[in-house]
Amino acid sequence: MLFNKLYPVIFRPSKKLFSPCGNTYFSCRYASGSKKIKSALYLPGSEATSTYAVLSPYLNFNQRLNDGNLLDKSVKLRGLNIDLSHLSKLWFNLKDIEHQRKTIDIERKELTELMKKVSKSKNQDRLQELQSQGKKIKKELKNVTQKLRSLEEEIVPALLDLPNDLHSQTIATDKTIFRIRSKPTLPFQAQSHVTIGKTCNQLEILDCSPTSYYLKNELAVLELAIVNFFSSILLSHGYSRQCNPDFTKSVVVDGCGFKYFDKEKIFTLEAHESDVDQSCLHLTGGSSLASFASYFTKQVIQDPSNLPLKLFSVGRNYIPKRDEDTNLLNCSQTTSVDAFIAFENKPEIEEHMIQQVLMAVTQCYAQLHMHFRIVRYGAQKLEKHESGAIGIEMHSPVLDEYYQVGRISICGSYISERLWCMHNHHRQHEAASFLSMIHVRVCQVTPWLALLMENSQLPDTTYDVPKVLEPFMLNVKCKYF
Repeated sequence: MLFNKLYPVIFRPSKKLFSPCGNTYFSCRYASGSKKIKSALYLPGSEATSTYAVLSPYLNFNQRLNDGNLLDKSVKLRGLNIDLSHLSKLWFNLKDIEHQRKTIDIERKELTELMKKVSKSKNQDRLQELQSQGKKIKKELKNVTQKLRSLEEEIVPALLDLPNDLHSQTIATDKTIFRIRSKPTLPFQAQSHVTIGKTCNQLEILDCSPTSYYLKNELAVLELAIVNFFSSILLSHGYSRQCNPDFTKSVVVDGCGFKYFDKEKIFTLEAHESDVDQSCLHLTGGSSLASFASYFTKQVIQDPSNLPLKLFSVGRNYIPKRDEDTNLLNCSQTTSVDAFIAFENKPEIEEHMIQQVLMAVTQCYAQLHMHFRIVRYGAQKLEKHESGAIGIEMHSPVLDEYYQVGRISICGSYISERLWCMHNHHRQHEAASFLSMIHVRVCQVTPWLALLMENSQLPDTTYDVPKVLEPFMLNVKCKYF
């Protein structure tokens, strides 16, 4: 067995699933009574008896707030408006109250034992005195508990919302670290990929829904070709193919650092009164970080010799559309080739994994003989779970802008601490440790197709296909370069 369960299984079959064709069911409402869960990772004590807690994240705030230099740097470079000193004060005040509650609880237990002994001695005066004292302690314990819960509900969700510490090489601004070939210069007026696709009868955009597009003929085959091209290279680098779920629970989405309640950033299926599980399902797609993280949530890798685990998935990726115009650069549903690496949380291993991934991805795109650049993103372009990120970008000659078609996300142990993703050590006496993670969007295929058409377009409004893809084109005749 590769994995051993750390907690009970978190996924249960949903009673109702709705099609994401419209916006009717994409709202976040919870079925546990009339109250809403403020955080999918944190369950307030006031709701502990009526709501099922999937997990409790590892709260290492003592260490992060005591040595606040890394956290302070992360908050400032990301441009976040967070008062760390206030949060730190509240957190350590919370720890003091916890200590006070434990002291009172110990005193209550000692008093209970004493009352049992006095009761046997039949000293009624002493017993009444102890009972009166017990009532005071009980009232004091109740007041402290209420104060503790109130403070927890204020501070814990805010601390869980803090971003990951920054990687040593992450700075405030973007830095281009590699580029191949120069931007293509076209001796004629560049046409958009929408125009090229419609002219060649390979792309159809319909208004039956805000995100309807169809790849046809050679373009549909080309989608399969580029997927199989990247898959073959990943397999040659020791990655194993995995099939992930399209739907992810709120607790996993929140554990990955995404705002599960923000309908503009994630699709959410509505929970109904008949559903017993309070956690919403989100349509993320099988090629997504949250989908990979679901597989590792509350798991322990028993045999450390299996590390690093190198996996990849080919599937859909869903992100709510931001622009009004529908095209292949901003669609909500895309085909994506994603990779995921889990390894021991050691800086030297992490650097080695980053270099391996960067080399493999660079070799993939270099074989396509198209212009691209690799950019180490500045802190303000990072997601909350990322300590650093490296983007693979291609240029649009029509819009004269670079678009991201791939991304290497360095996560460290940020996600594994929130979702309890662990591994054992070679030495049996050592406690299990949290995994370190890297998520790689190897290729977001749909925007890549758009940029291919625009970069390799010809005067007759057709386009060329990279020669390296010919073995994957299912004998479909195309123009190759």
